[in-house]
Amino acid sequence: MAIMRQTIQGGKFGLCYLFVWHFTYKDFWEIMSTTDSACLPSIMAVLTALVLFTGIFSGFTDSDETTSTTLPLDPNTIARGQSLAYDYGCIGCHYVGSRTAAAFNGLYNSERLLTNENIIIADEAYLRESILEPRAKVPDGYARGIHPSDYRVRLNDQQVDAIVAFIISLADQ
Repeated sequence: MAIMRQTIQGGKFGLCYLFVWHFTYKDFWEIMSTTDSACLPSIMAVLTALVLFTGIFSGFTDSDETTSTTLPLDPNTIARGQSLAYDYGCIGCHYVGSRTAAAFNGLYNSERLLTNENIIIADEAYLRESILEPRAKVPDGYARGIHPSDYRVRLNDQQVDAIVAFIISLADQ
């Protein structure tokens, strides 16, 4: 019942788990009590296939889980990142409605279509790479070469962490 409840509530168990729970555990003893023992290998093969099928699709869930960050998202780090984003002119291009660069608001964990037609998730690693190596993965619709390419020299790791923390803090805006 706990598995069913978590599935219905959109927990970490998907519909595959509900399917396997129903047919594997609920009816197992009923099937076994009415089946000739010669059919046991066939029944076990079906059960094994169901379990393997569940394992393959266990990554698909009904929940809205997001990727967690390894950065400290304390208010001081976020404020420092915001200050750095203004000081280095990031906000001049990365504002809502900009045609020059992607807005920071809602950027973290969003899907990004790149100029090479790949789709990626704007996770922490992507944000960091985009600051330090801006030409590595350019989003479709934005010009290549506008973003300063010397932040690897101008910013230290703590400053990059702070800017990334600031961008992450704007994920729900």
